[in-house]
Amino acid sequence: MKIVVKTTLFAFLYCIIACCNSSHSSSNETSFKMKEEVILMLDSVRNDIGWNGPIKWIKYFEDTSAFYMASEGKLVFSDYNAAKKFITDTLVHKVSGIVLDWQNINIDSICENTVAINTYYHEDLMIINDSAIHEMGYCTAIADRTNTGWKFRTLHWSVSK
Repeated sequence: MKIVVKTTLFAFLYCIIACCNSSHSSSNETSFKMKEEVILMLDSVRNDIGWNGPIKWIKYFEDTSAFYMASEGKLVFSDYNAAKKFITDTLVHKVSGIVLDWQNINIDSICENTVAINTYYHEDLMIINDSAIHEMGYCTAIADRTNTGWKFRTLHWSVSK
């Protein structure tokens, strides 16, 4: 039993060290380029949902079982399909527009194709009946570089009270 635990622990540590060595060995230029790409993705999210409505959120979520979204410490969507279903079946019928502003964005590379994002945000949701919801808070996320660009793997929203 102890050998299995030690072997598993060794394999886990090896993977972490390999990932960290990979990210540290990349040049500052690569890290800067990656951060620029993620900033462009965040700008695209803001512009896409602002111009085309909440349906465009789907474009920026990883279409994998690893995707999830939480808010205020509670799981909102357990996977991509749950998020897509809510957006297409409910959100687009209740929200006519979104104005999202990211502020004080911090991006840390985790590995070659993965970053951690943390940022303040301000969001205005225009509700179909002409009312609005205004929120400010903090968002943390993990994003991965995919074949179709950067996508959110995880998101957590915390609203300032």
